[in-house]
Amino acid sequence: MRDAKDLIIDVGMCDGADTAYYLFKGYRVLAIDADPTLCEKAGRRFEREIAEEKLRILNLGIAQSEQTLTFYRSLKDPGLSSFDPELGKSGDRYEEMPIRCLPLSAIIAEYGIPHYLKIDIEGFDAIAISTLTPETSPRYISVELNYCDTILPLLRELGYRYFKLINQNFHTTSLEIGQDEWAWRVLRKAGRVVPPLKKLIQGLPQSWRPKMEWDTPFRPDGWDPKGGKSSGPFGEETQGTWRDYETTKRTYDAVRSRYDYTWWDVHARK
Repeated sequence: MRDAKDLIIDVGMCDGADTAYYLFKGYRVLAIDADPTLCEKAGRRFEREIAEEKLRILNLGIAQSEQTLTFYRSLKDPGLSSFDPELGKSGDRYEEMPIRCLPLSAIIAEYGIPHYLKIDIEGFDAIAISTLTPETSPRYISVELNYCDTILPLLRELGYRYFKLINQNFHTTSLEIGQDEWAWRVLRKAGRVVPPLKKLIQGLPQSWRPKMEWDTPFRPDGWDPKGGKSSGPFGEETQGTWRDYETTKRTYDAVRSRYDYTWWDVHARK
């Protein structure tokens, strides 16, 4: 299996915010999305990059094997679309369509092992990485964590040893204030009542800010997604310290015990 160190694979391109960022960073990009409308829009938006062979867009779904599945395309928010009917129908307004799917292993076999692999495909994330092996998985990967508790163990099986839990509100490793954390809740309330206090905390260095509620978007290179659905920085440019599996799993379990839903990606490194 050949390495493609100048390549990033963007699985779940959505509105193209991540694809645009990876191109900005100087990488070739293979962008994959099951939504034909989003692929058509991206084809027009990135016409020059496609012509220069910096970008290739595949209108495909990712599944356990080569097959055709029913895709539930949200007419309300493209970020809600999914092959999982429970998720895809959650926005009430949707349309069903057959979409050809391939396993992620087949994609990597054809295009090479990328420098970084981003996966955000609404409920099929674990299925995507389940077809990889330690030999075919890249050095850096990120996966949406919201719908599956098996992703961290799967990443460990693939040989990943270092992890960061990145909140998708600000792309930082800061945690939210829990309902049982009364001192932090009082401080948050004080910041709302006395805005200069909130501004003071927001002005602290990122590593000093106590909780996510005082974070600002983490943009180490100045890139602005302009409202797009962005997964943020990747690899060594992600905010925070790499943690081992046990520490990461304890943090994840503790937060999931407080909340039914947390908007997190896990970034992993070999």
